[in-house]
Amino acid sequence: CRETNLIRRNETGRDEHEKLKTDTECSENQSEMRCLQLVDHRDQNHLTAKIGIMDQKVNKQNEADWQLSKNTSLTKERQKQLWEENMPLKECSGCQELRKALSFIQEECESLKKEICETLKCLDKERSKYHSMKEKYKEKVCQAEHKFDDETSRRDEKIKNLERNLSLCSHSLTKERELAVCITEENEKLLDERRKLLWQLNEAENNTKESHFTASLFKSRVDYLETENNKLGNKILDMSDQINILERNLQNTQSLLPTEELQKCFNHQQIFTPQPVHPLRDMVAGIQCLLDSTHICDSQQT
Repeated sequence: CRETNLIRRNETGRDEHEKLKTDTECSENQSEMRCLQLVDHRDQNHLTAKIGIMDQKVNKQNEADWQLSKNTSLTKERQKQLWEENMPLKECSGCQELRKALSFIQEECESLKKEICETLKCLDKERSKYHSMKEKYKEKVCQAEHKFDDETSRRDEKIKNLERNLSLCSHSLTKERELAVCITEENEKLLDERRKLLWQLNEAENNTKESHFTASLFKSRVDYLETENNKLGNKILDMSDQINILERNLQNTQSLLPTEELQKCFNHQQIFTPQPVHPLRDMVAGIQCLLDSTHICDSQQT
């Protein structure tokens, strides 16, 4: 379980590292886009400067046209005055041609004035459109800058959080490695203790086997002694029965013989076999004591 946790944490650290890489790449791309926007903004400023120069030229041209129109109006008034002054004079043949040329020129001037007015109106419309587009573009640029600032702030916060998580993961990994080292050391100690305990168990098993073997030997000896004791007990019982029979026979013979013969026989027995009965009884009592002692020893051993 600990190894799986280590693997999972390593995978999370790798994922966070990849996220950092992707965030840095996104920030680089955003910075490149901002640079491109700045370049476009510079190009737009250049265009606005050109348009301003063109507007100045148009204004100058309008002023020149206005002065021309003013001069033409003055020339018309002078021509009228001259015509009124020269009415009584006779008209020459070239005056009619000049009048026709003047009328043609006046018509051309009026047509040019109309064209100039239309062009001025178109310029005003285009200028208003340009200013509206410029304001819209400025608003879009401001919104893009705000978005870029927000994204950069979020990116910075994410980077900080990821760095914190990476530091925590690295700290936890170091702790887990230390724990793994401690666990391996403890496992080695436990293995050594287990080996010692197994050796002790083997020795104890050997000792128990030896004790069982010695116990079986003692048991076989005890069984052999019990059989021997039983045999001796049976022999003693047979001998005690024989002794009782002999004592009865002696009593019967003593009752049949006279006193003098009994005294002679008694004296004769005392000379040759002194006190034959009591030693047999003493032997039987000693054998019984030995049997009792052997039974007590067997009971203590069991």
